[in-house]
This record gives sequence, C-alpha cells and structure tokens, in this order.
Amino acid sequence: MDEAVQSTNDWMAAIRAHETARADRYLRDPYATLLTGPDPEGTLAALRAMNSPVDIVIVRGRFGDEALTRALARGVRQAVSLGAGTDTRGYRLDLPEDLVLYELDLPGRLAAKHHVLATAGLTPSCRISPVETDLRGDWTSALAAAGHRPDRPTAWIVEGLFYYLDPATADTLLGQLTARSAPGSSVQLDIPADDYLTDPANTEWLAYLVERGSPFLGHTADPTGWLAGHGWTAESYQPTTLDTCPWLPPPPARLTSSYRHLWHVHATR
Repeated sequence: MDEAVQSTNDWMAAIRAHETARADRYLRDPYATLLTGPDPEGTLAALRAMNSPVDIVIVRGRFGDEALTRALARGVRQAVSLGAGTDTRGYRLDLPEDLVLYELDLPGRLAAKHHVLATAGLTPSCRISPVETDLRGDWTSALAAAGHRPDRPTAWIVEGLFYYLDPATADTLLGQLTARSAPGSSVQLDIPADDYLTDPANTEWLAYLVERGSPFLGHTADPTGWLAGHGWTAESYQPTTLDTCPWLPPPPARLTSSYRHLWHVHATR
C-alpha cells in the first residue's frame, strides 16, 4: 500500500507539471516538476489510456486554492491538508506569513518533499508544520501535538483521500475532523458519486487500482446531506455544474468533459 501511495503522489505531481506547461493552464504549479517520478509524460499517457480521471487533479487544485483564499479573507490562520503528498500550496501561493499550514501524511513522505524543495532553494510563504501520521490511526492526537488549535477556525483541505475510504471509515474521519473545527471553519473535498463505481467506462481503471492494492472504496449520492449530518453547510458540484459555482473561475471544458460522477464539495460551519 505504501508503494501505491508513493506512486500516486508521483502521478499528482506529473499531472500538475503537465498542466503548468500549457499556455492556457488552469492551475499553475511551477514546482511540480521537482516532485515527479521518472517519465512523467509516459505516466500521464498511461493513466489517460486507462480512463483515470486525471483532470480532476487540476480542477480540485484550483477549487482548493480558491476555497483557501476565501477562508484566509475571513481571517482564518490555520489550515490542515490531510494526505498532503506532493502538494506545494505552501510554496506556490502567496500566503500570509502568520498562517500555519499543517500537512499530514505517512512517515517519510513530507520530509522527502520538503528536502527536494529546500535543495532547490525554495522557502514557503507561510509556516508549514509537517505531521507524520497514518490517517487510518490516531491522527488527531498527532495534529494536536503539532499545535493545532480546535478552538480556532480551520481551513481543511482533503483532496483525493475519500476515494480510498469506505463510507463508514470516511464518516469516522469526517467526524474526527469536525470535532476539531471551531465555528468559521471550512472544508474542501472531493469524493466519487455512487455512479462512478458502476460506470462501465471506469472498469479498467478500477480493476487496475484493485490490482495495485489501492482500490477506490469511497462514494456518496448526497455529499451535501452527508456533511449536513455533521453540522456543515455544503455546496456540492459535479464537473458539469462547476460553472455555477459563484466563486470559482469557470474551468475549461477540456478539463471538465474528461471525467464524470465525481463530486467537488466546499462546506462551512
């Protein structure tokens, strides 16, 4: 499973690097090229051949950037990224110096990323606090030990995580997250719709994920209702309705037409 996690991190960086190289890019990550695995273009081609929803990485990245910007404008000064992987928001965005960004991931992942970025001469725009922990365990204690304040609003970033959690486990994690969310907090996440796991177009991709030991397990028919059950007020979009999101620059059709049955969700409390 750990090897699968690492290769997934490499994929995310390769996808962001490819998008950044485009003149009409929707997301800019100038540091992604430092974090890709070998042959990133070959990796991207192989993923597309299996109908992997690669373009959601770009759309959710911009969605998350805009959601974080909105939280910062409200005065939020702590953010938590669950399963941060190769995310470089702490470097590529102009964030407030007094923001604390807690990045959570498996042991070794974050140290390797920050070593590569530091070796390239890069420094973060905010304070980054790496937290090495397994999100399948007692991650909230590790986050508390790192200094996270549950009595202050938090901007939560949960990208690409709920795909790998069955509904019961996902609900537990959402409950843990909510327990550390003061009024004024926000959460941004993506999760498959029920139809994603039964769509024949996804058969090859889903079978590949099972073979590599990292199957997609997560799904929901009603993310807005799911979050409401935990005290959040949510807005949920599928790719075909993202142009109705009032605060998101409309993503180009070349991105949103390439995947379906996946939810983009933003919620506040």
